[in-house]
Amino acid sequence: MATAGWLKKTLPLGVVVTHLEMTTFGLKVKKNTSGPASGPTKLDTIPSDVQALMEEKQALDLYNELLVEVGKSPKDTLGNYLKREVQCLVSKFKAKFIEKGVNVFFCMKKDVYEEGWQTHKWLEFSDTTEQKEYFPPESQC
Repeated sequence: MATAGWLKKTLPLGVVVTHLEMTTFGLKVKKNTSGPASGPTKLDTIPSDVQALMEEKQALDLYNELLVEVGKSPKDTLGNYLKREVQCLVSKFKAKFIEKGVNVFFCMKKDVYEEGWQTHKWLEFSDTTEQKEYFPPESQC
């Protein structure tokens, strides 16, 4: 089990996460975090647990291809990933990942606070031999 701090949830064994972006509105933050805070801009920044799963399943090239496509996808006027665009890309790649023994989900969570909101977008990958029925509640497709 792993915990993603920004996600505030414990991930089951065989589930790993790639954080795409965090956007905020109205919150007092030390720096401007509107737009992608982190994301698939460099393929050498793959999280180590994601890399390990992709290498084990021989899906690293497929992962890189998906992230390049997400990175090139249309954005909103602030440079944020468009939900519908990422959903379509994940749907397009899903069968290819399943063939490799990995399921992929596009997830999003919006936290609303008194002074504003914060949204996270991420990809979850599950090893289908470890998690046959896994489906994250935050999944958007």
